[in-house]
Amino acid sequence: MKKLIPSYILSLVFSFMLYIYEPLNMYLSNKDDFWFDIPTIILPIIIAFLCLSIFFSLLFTGIYFISKKFNKEKIYNISLLVFFIIFIITYINGNYLIGNLPALDGGKINWNKYNLENIISIIVIVSVSLICIVSVIKFKIENVINKISFISIAILIMLCSSLVASIKPHSFDKKILSTTTMMNYNVESTDKNFYVL
Repeated sequence: MKKLIPSYILSLVFSFMLYIYEPLNMYLSNKDDFWFDIPTIILPIIIAFLCLSIFFSLLFTGIYFISKKFNKEKIYNISLLVFFIIFIITYINGNYLIGNLPALDGGKINWNKYNLENIISIIVIVSVSLICIVSVIKFKIENVINKISFISIAILIMLCSSLVASIKPHSFDKKILSTTTMMNYNVESTDKNFYVL
C-alpha cells in the first residue's frame, strides 16, 4: 500500500492544478471581466477537484492491484510515470507557455500563426519525456517513482504561493451590479457560441 502514496499525491496535485488553481487564478487575475462573484465558483470547483482526485486515485489503486496480482508491477510503475510526464507537461504549458496564445473570444482562430508555439510544445513534450526516461535508466524506475511525491508537493507549494500572491485587497468584494441567475443558462446563440470545458 505504501507504493500507492505517490499516485495519490500526484492525483491530488494534478486535480488541484486543474480545478482549483487554474479557475481561481484566472478569476483573481481577471476579476473585472467576470459577471459573478468568487463564491459562485467555489462549490463547483471543489466538487470537480474531489471527483477528479477520487477518479485518479481509484484508477491507480485498480492498476496497482491488477499489476500486483499478475506479478507485473512494472505496469503500475510505467502508468504512474506516464501520468507524471503528462502532469509536468500540463504544468509547464499551463503556467509558462500561454502568453502567445490567441484570445478566447469566440472568433475564428488562424492556427497557422501559432506554429512556433506548436514547436515549443513539442520540444517540451520530448524534453520532459527524455528526462524521465534517462532518469529511469540511470536511477531505476522505483527510485524515480519515490521522487514523484516530493516533486508533486514542491509544485503544489509553488502553485499555492502563486495563488496567494494573486490575491489583491478587493479580490473577494461582492459585486453589486451583476446577479447570477439560471435564466438562459442553456440557451445558445444562433450566431456564435463559445464553449469552455
